[in-house]
Amino acid sequence: MKYIVRILILMSIVSYVFAQNTEDSTQPLWLIANHSLARESSLRAIQELMSTGYVVTGLDYNRAFDELEIFYLRNPNEFIPRWTLYEFDDADTLEEEFSALLQEGYRPVDIAVGPQGLIGFFLEDSDTPLGWRIQRSTDFKTIERYTEIYSRIGYSLHGLSRNHKGEYWALFARYKTVAHEASFEVIQEDQIGDAIVENIASFANIGPMVSQGSRFLFSFIIKSIQTESQ
Repeated sequence: MKYIVRILILMSIVSYVFAQNTEDSTQPLWLIANHSLARESSLRAIQELMSTGYVVTGLDYNRAFDELEIFYLRNPNEFIPRWTLYEFDDADTLEEEFSALLQEGYRPVDIAVGPQGLIGFFLEDSDTPLGWRIQRSTDFKTIERYTEIYSRIGYSLHGLSRNHKGEYWALFARYKTVAHEASFEVIQEDQIGDAIVENIASFANIGPMVSQGSRFLFSFIIKSIQTESQ
C-alpha cells in the first residue's frame, strides 16, 4: 500500500501544458498539466490549481514522460474537499485496498494505469459506495457496452484508462444516488474548448478521460436514469 500524497492546503506553481482561454475570463476554462509521479512539488501544484478555482475531472499516465497527465476544469464555485492520489502497487491487494479507501469516504474521480499499478484520484465524500467493479477490454466498443449495462443496475463510470498493451480499464461504482449514463467522444486538442462548452450547454458533466497523444477520449456524464434492482 502506498499513498503518493494527501494534501489539504499547499501552494506552488505549475507549468501549463496547454489551455483554452474563454472570452469572459482571463483564467482558462480548462487546462491539462503534467505532474511527476514522485515529485512532491508537482503534487502540491494540484492543490494550488484547485484552490484557484479548478477541479480535477480526469487523469491518465503519460508513458513517454513518466508523468501523470491531469485534466482541470474551471469551476470557481466548487467547494474543495480533501483529496488523495493513491497508487495501488500490489495487484494481490488491489481489491482490499480499493474497497477500504472507498469505505473511508473517498469517491473516485478517475484512474490511470501507471508503471507500478493502478493510480486513482479521489475526493472525500460523505457517501460510501454499495459496490464497485473494474472491467477490462482491448475493444472499446465492449467498454461502451459495459457502461450501458452497468448503468442499468445502478453503476456509474468513475474511471477510465488504457495500459501499454492497449487494454482499456473502466471503473464503475454504485452509490445510493441515481446512476448516470455516459457518452464518449474522441476530441482533438484544439477542439476541447468547443466540445466542453457544447456538452455543458447540454447539461452534461465531464467525466474520466484517456490521453491519446494530441487527441483525448473524453466521457461525458449525460443524464440520470432509473435503475433496475439487483
